[in-house]
Amino acid sequence: MSIGINKEAYMNKILQMTLFILPLLLTSCSGNLVRNIASEIPQETVIPENIEWNNYLSTFKTLELQKGCEPRRFTPPVNIKARAKILLVHGFTACPQQYFEWAELLSKRGIVVYLFTMPGHGAPKLPSGKDNYSNLPTHNNFEAYSNLAEVINKVALADELPSSIGGLSVGAAVALNAAETAMTPYKKLILISPFFKMPKYFERNLLGPVIGNLPLINNQTISWGEGCHDELRRGRAGICEYTISDVYTTQVFGKHVISLAQNLSNRTQIQIVGVEKDTGSDNNSTEKFAQIVTDIGNKDLSVCFYPKGANHSLLSRFDSPDENKYWLPSLLEDATNFIDQGEKFPVAKLSEIEMNYALCEYK
Repeated sequence: MSIGINKEAYMNKILQMTLFILPLLLTSCSGNLVRNIASEIPQETVIPENIEWNNYLSTFKTLELQKGCEPRRFTPPVNIKARAKILLVHGFTACPQQYFEWAELLSKRGIVVYLFTMPGHGAPKLPSGKDNYSNLPTHNNFEAYSNLAEVINKVALADELPSSIGGLSVGAAVALNAAETAMTPYKKLILISPFFKMPKYFERNLLGPVIGNLPLINNQTISWGEGCHDELRRGRAGICEYTISDVYTTQVFGKHVISLAQNLSNRTQIQIVGVEKDTGSDNNSTEKFAQIVTDIGNKDLSVCFYPKGANHSLLSRFDSPDENKYWLPSLLEDATNFIDQGEKFPVAKLSEIEMNYALCEYK
């Protein structure tokens, strides 16, 4: 005698059991399941919106700039949390390109990097093939540099990320001006080959304040030389020509910035990095600034100089590209560690040229 099986009733029974058990399984396993799936999906780095940066970029919409001269932001890679930011200003007649290599290193540490373009800088060559320097701040009217410092301070306050600031050469003077006038102190300030005054030999050649103000003569074009033009042909962004008045205006601005040094907050950690007997700026002015900061009680100031012969544009591989930049790997690492962790630059023996200051250690 055989017993017949009602297949339809059997399948209905299986379905009912499945519907009863499945919710229990999902309830007990869904948490782990969702967590496992989420951990396998790369999380994009969330960068806080910075309206003031967007406003700054909008001022360049109608301007044509050389490649490498546009304001630029470097953000951390995927899966690296953005936890701080730094605002950087390039040197005179140069462009943000000077910072590209360092910006990559900083962004990998979770630091958002904002690169600003100095006023009047970065214009393409004229149809004649000559450099276009017509919009550089001139005739002692350094307000354009101060105005950029104000913009930088607005960007610093426009999101919740802690802010550091830095600059190279004249860009260091702009960065310092921003730090001096900031409503909220910057965490760190790094000044690289800061320009506050022409080196003595340069000032003698231009007769300093006298020739800088003489009509006709102050508009005379001067140049960094054929070596600079060769650098442009090989990929350096920026210009090589400018007027006597243009460079004299940077000196007037530097004097103004030094006069405000007492306004710096003691809560800002400061690192100054220079070059012995710098051919691009006057180190006596740098030492004067350092002394003012020490006198007002800032205990977080550190100063060191690379040996004579190192390039004024310390950070850039595009300046003097055939030069053996023996200092550069150490500089990039030490500058990154300073901004990221507050580590002062390691130093070696005392400098025999820049008295009372040590040489920056390099590998």
